[in-house]
Amino acid sequence: MRKAILLLAFAGVAASAAAQWSPEAEKRLSSTYNQCQASGDAAKGVTSAMMSCLGEENHRQDGHLNQAYQAAMNRLSTRRKAKLRQSQGAWIKSRDIAAKAAGDRAGGGSAAGLEYSSTILHKTIERIIWLEKYQ
Repeated sequence: MRKAILLLAFAGVAASAAAQWSPEAEKRLSSTYNQCQASGDAAKGVTSAMMSCLGEENHRQDGHLNQAYQAAMNRLSTRRKAKLRQSQGAWIKSRDIAAKAAGDRAGGGSAAGLEYSSTILHKTIERIIWLEKYQ
């Protein structure tokens, strides 16, 4: 019984993590990514295909992140640039810690890689949105 409760709790944590995507963040996923996940082996749940889609989207979104960071830096005073640089470094560390924790919660195997990459993607998109609003 206790094992069943733990499994249900784990499923709830996973569902909760998936539900944390804001509508604004979901809109930032590229049509290429959505099409990739909805077709071929990725749509059939083949982990390697899903990871490929995630990897390509993470690369795409990393480019958007760099653009948003540079745009934010360009509109700030020297003092505020230093604060943003420090904030960005701290954010990278926290993103990586969150991604590792998500992978660890998945319990290893291919699910861990999916959770890790998905968390990197989610955190990156949320940071892009934050940087675009940063004044």
